[in-house]
Amino acid sequence: MNISKLLALRYIKRQKRRTIVTILGVILSVALFTSIGVMLYSIQNYQSSYQSSLNGSYDVIYEGVNSDSVEYLKNNYSVDKVGTALDLGNGFISKEEADKYALGDSSVRAYTAVYFDNETVKMTSVKLKEGIFPKQENQVLVPKILMNKGYRVNSKIKLCIAGSGMKKSQEKEFVISGFLDNDENIIYLSKDFSEEFLAGNKNYRVFVSLKNEADYKKSFRIIQKQIKCNNVSYNYTGMANKGKYMENYSDYSNLFVICLLGVVILIASALVIYSAFNISIFERIKEFGVLRAVGASRYQIKSIIFIESCIMIIVGIPIGILCGIAAIKILVFIVNLSKFNMFRDINIHISLSVIISGAVFGVLCIIFSSIVPVIKSGRINPIEAIKGFKKIKLLKHKRKHFKFIKGIKFETILIFRNIKRNKGRFRLVVLSIAVSITIFISFYSFVMLIFRNIGKVGYKRDMHISTTDITFKKEDIYDMKNIKGVKEIYPLEESSILIFCPLNRLSENFKKTSRTIHYKQGYFWDTYNIYFSGYDSNELDEIKDYVIKGKIDIDKLNKGEEVLVFEKVNSRTTGEVNETNLQIGDEIYIDNNNIYKKPEDYPKIDFQKLKKVKVGAVISKSIFQAYGGSSMLFISSLEGYKNIVGHNNFSDFEVELFKNADKKKVKQKIKSKLGVNYKYTLQDSEEIQKEYEESKIEVFILIYGFIGVISLIGILNIVNTVNTNLILRLKEFACLIAVGMSISDLKKMLLKEGILYGIYGTIYGMIFSSGLYYIIYKSILKTETVIWYMYAKEVIVSVISVIIIIFVSMIFPLKRIEKMNIIENMRGEE
Repeated sequence: MNISKLLALRYIKRQKRRTIVTILGVILSVALFTSIGVMLYSIQNYQSSYQSSLNGSYDVIYEGVNSDSVEYLKNNYSVDKVGTALDLGNGFISKEEADKYALGDSSVRAYTAVYFDNETVKMTSVKLKEGIFPKQENQVLVPKILMNKGYRVNSKIKLCIAGSGMKKSQEKEFVISGFLDNDENIIYLSKDFSEEFLAGNKNYRVFVSLKNEADYKKSFRIIQKQIKCNNVSYNYTGMANKGKYMENYSDYSNLFVICLLGVVILIASALVIYSAFNISIFERIKEFGVLRAVGASRYQIKSIIFIESCIMIIVGIPIGILCGIAAIKILVFIVNLSKFNMFRDINIHISLSVIISGAVFGVLCIIFSSIVPVIKSGRINPIEAIKGFKKIKLLKHKRKHFKFIKGIKFETILIFRNIKRNKGRFRLVVLSIAVSITIFISFYSFVMLIFRNIGKVGYKRDMHISTTDITFKKEDIYDMKNIKGVKEIYPLEESSILIFCPLNRLSENFKKTSRTIHYKQGYFWDTYNIYFSGYDSNELDEIKDYVIKGKIDIDKLNKGEEVLVFEKVNSRTTGEVNETNLQIGDEIYIDNNNIYKKPEDYPKIDFQKLKKVKVGAVISKSIFQAYGGSSMLFISSLEGYKNIVGHNNFSDFEVELFKNADKKKVKQKIKSKLGVNYKYTLQDSEEIQKEYEESKIEVFILIYGFIGVISLIGILNIVNTVNTNLILRLKEFACLIAVGMSISDLKKMLLKEGILYGIYGTIYGMIFSSGLYYIIYKSILKTETVIWYMYAKEVIVSVISVIIIIFVSMIFPLKRIEKMNIIENMRGEE
C-alpha cells in the first residue's frame, strides 16, 4: 500500500473522535442541502402540476383571430400545438334571467357560452364529471351545479344564448351531453351550433403552445407581426413552470435569499471541516517534520491530507444525501398525520440534479476547507517541526497596554497577550462563533418570515358563509333563520370600490406599509384594499359598542349621507396600524358608478361625478373578523348601501347558533337550501381555530427541524474549534503551571478567555447577521420598513446559546488539563 494512504488511514483510526466530528459535519451539511433541495423540487413539481390543471399548458392566447391567421399559426415552425375556440356570449336558464342580468342584477348567474376544439380542451385541462363533450348541434356541456336542480346526462334543458353586448339572443332546447367537474360558469356548445349562431362574425380565440427548443421572446415577436388579433394574453405561470420567463416577470428575490443562505451554510460547513483539518496539521507538525527528515517529499505530505479529504467525501457525502432524503420524508410523514396540513397533496420527488448538487456541495465544502491545510503541510520546516517550535515575533512594549490600570490580574493580561500572540487561532475561534450566530439568525429569520402570514383567520360567530359567484338574495339569507338551531343571521353587503379620502388624513404608518396607495388633487385612494360594506340593523346595534368618535345616525346612513370608518388595519410588516386619521365631518368621495377603474391613468378626477358622503363615526373593531382586517373599510346600512351603490350585493353572511344546536344538522339544512342555486363556502369558526392550531404545529415542526440541523452545524463548529484550541495549548498550560500558576487560576483564565471569544464572536456575528436580516426582510416582504424587534429576540437567544455551548465545549479539555502530566506536556509528549 502507498505510504501516504497507510499514514492517512492510521491517523484516522487513531483520532477517531475528531474524524467522527468532521464526518458528522459533512453529513449534516450535505443532508441539510439535500433536504432543502428535495423539498423545493417537490413543491415545484406540485405547483407545476397544480398550475397546469388550473391555468392550462398553453403559452399564449390570441383573441379575435381570423381563419388565415389560424392557418399561419398551425404552420409556424416554432409552434407545437394550436387550439381554437369561439366565444358566443352568455347563456341563461331563461329569457327573463337574461333581461335581469342586462339590468345589473348580480344575483343572476350568467354562463359563458363557448366552443372548444379537441386541442384547446387538452391545453386548458377541462375535466368532466361525467358524460362527453357536445358533438351534435343540439348538445351542451353544463356546470355540475345544475345537477343540484335535478338535471342528468341526456336531460333536456332550455337555454337563452345572448351574444356579446346582448345584441343577439336565441332560445333553444338542448340535450345535456355531460357535466363539468369544476365550479366554473361555462357551457360548452357544439361547433355546428356555434358557427351558425355567429354566422359571418366568426373570430377565433387561439390557444398556442410553443416548442421547448423555441426562442419564446423572438417567436412571440415574429408571430405578432404576422397575425391580426385584438388582444394577447400570456400564460406566465405556465411558461415559468417550463423554465421559460418573459421580460420583467420573474421574481428572483426568494431565489436570491435561498442562494444567500446556501452560501452561508457552505461557509459554516467548510469552517467545521477546515478547523478540523487545520488543527490536525498543528497536532502533527512534529510527525510531518520527522517524515520530511527521513525523505518524504512535500507532495507526499500533501497527499496524506488529500487522502483524508477523499475518505471524508466517500463516507460523508453518500450518508448525508441519504439522511437528507430520509429526513424530509419523515418530516412530511409526521406533518401529514394531522387533519389539516400544508403538504397533503405534495409527493416527495427525488431529482438526479438535486442529488448531484448535494454531492457537489459536499465536495466543494471539503475541497475549499482543505486547501489551506494542504498548503500549510507543504511549507513545514523539518528542523523546526522536530524541535517543536516555530519563529515567534516578540511583542514590543507589552506592559504599556496595561500600565495605566493598576491592580489588574496577571491572568487577565495574559488572556489579551495570548490573543495577540495567536492571532490566527483567535480569528478561527471568533469566526466560528460569528458564523454560527449568523447562520442561526439568518436562517431562522428566513423561515419565520416565510410563514409569518400563517396567523389567526377567523370570524366571531359560529359560521361564515361567503360566495365569489353570484350574490345571495336577501330573502334566501333570512330564510336561514327558519332552520332549527339558528339564533340569528348577520348579512353583509360588501364590494371593493374606489373611495377617495383627504390626503392630509392619511396615516404615515399606513402610507409606508401599503404599496398600492395613490394620491392626486389632495385626495388618496388604494387601488386594491378599500372595501365598502352594508350592515343590517342587528349589526349596527352591535357596532355601537365600538364607536370611539362621533355617533351612528341611522337616518343619515339610510339616506347615503354618512358612512362609518374602521380605525385600524393589520399589516404583516408592522402589525396593527391606523390607516387614516379621518375626523367626524370629513368629506370623502365614492366612485359608485365605476368611472375610474385606474384613477392614476386620468389627468384629472372629476369629483362632481362621484358620490360625496361624510364621516359620521369612527369605529375601533370589526364585528365580523375576529382577528381584525387587513383592508380599509367603510360601512353604511343596508338601505344606505343600496342608495349609494345602486343595488344589493350580499356576498357574505354569518350564522349564530344556540348553545345546544346540532351543528351538523344545521350545515345539512343550509346545504339543502343554498346548494341548489349558489356556489358557496361555509367556514366553521371552531374548525378554523383547529386548523390554525394544527397548521401552527406543522410550521413549528418544519421551522425547528431545519433550525435544529443548522444549530447542530454551528454547535459542532464551536465545540470542535474551542476544544481543539485548548488541546493544542497543553504545552503552554504545562509551562504556566510549572512556573507557579495553580490549576484553579488556569481554569479561570481559560473561562475568561472563552467569554472573550464569545463577546468578539457575538459582535461580529451581530454585524454580519444584521446585514443578512435586512437583505432577507427587504427581499421577502418588499417593504420600506424593517421590524428589528424580531431580530433583537433572535440575537438574545443566539448569545445565550453560544455562551452555554462555549462553556460545555470547555468541560472535557479542562478536565484533561487537571489530569495532565506537566513534564511530558512541557516536552510536547502525550
